[in-house]
Amino acid sequence: MGAQLSPVVECYSGYEYAGHPTALCWHDRRLTVTRVEARWRTPYGKAFRVCTEDDLHFELLYQELYGEWQVTPV
Repeated sequence: MGAQLSPVVECYSGYEYAGHPTALCWHDRRLTVTRVEARWRTPYGKAFRVCTEDDLHFELLYQELYGEWQVTPV
């Protein structure tokens, strides 16, 4: 499975957008994020490796310039 562009990612936002992801939509299913395993910055924006309630793992990249999320299963 490849990356999915512009999916819906729900996130907690404190003083800035995308503080940490709380849920995402993948193949028409809403998956709750239970754990953020890693977070880092790329030249394009914030990135996260997350685990969902049914033990699926994803990398999420928020492309700040375009205001879009990229979701990739890992």
